[in-house]
Amino acid sequence: MALPPAVKEQMAKQRRATFIEWARDPALWLNSSETNRYIAGILYERYIKAHKDYVALMEASVKPGHKRAPAPNEIHSNMVLGKSTLMHYGLALECGLKACAIKQGLDPVQDASADNPSLKREFAHHDLARHIEQIFGDKPPVLSPKQPKYLFDLTRAINSGKYPVEKDAEEEWAYTAELDEKVAFVEEFIKHLKAI
Repeated sequence: MALPPAVKEQMAKQRRATFIEWARDPALWLNSSETNRYIAGILYERYIKAHKDYVALMEASVKPGHKRAPAPNEIHSNMVLGKSTLMHYGLALECGLKACAIKQGLDPVQDASADNPSLKREFAHHDLARHIEQIFGDKPPVLSPKQPKYLFDLTRAINSGKYPVEKDAEEEWAYTAELDEKVAFVEEFIKHLKAI
């Protein structure tokens, strides 16, 4: 059923206005942060159990007379849980940082009067270190001596964690190392952001 042109135009105006309102609302970004953090927590619990099972199987597989090593699907399942955990923790941190940026006066909307407004380029990226720099300038909170590495790895997880494999074998395990430490880092950083 075709809509009358006036109704179509009214619907388009409403979509634009809603987009702008939602994009500028830090509470919605914080809600998204909490949602991703919740998802990450569930995945992390599953990862911990799967990782313990995997390590036990690996330890048993090197004992004399043991014939079973972890199957590729067991290894991949464990790896995907780790990648997905970091991806969602990274997104939780990203949305929290974006909420802080909005609270500090950054307008995330590019050309609000346009027919199709969008997020500004400096806002619509996943580089956590850049978001921190936008908010804190040259005096960012440093919650770990490994913070630059953790931020780099979490950014990688946001960009790559949704895929079943990386671009090459070397990268496959690169950013999931120190997963427990990165989870603790994100939790601490989010706590810090909430205090701002």
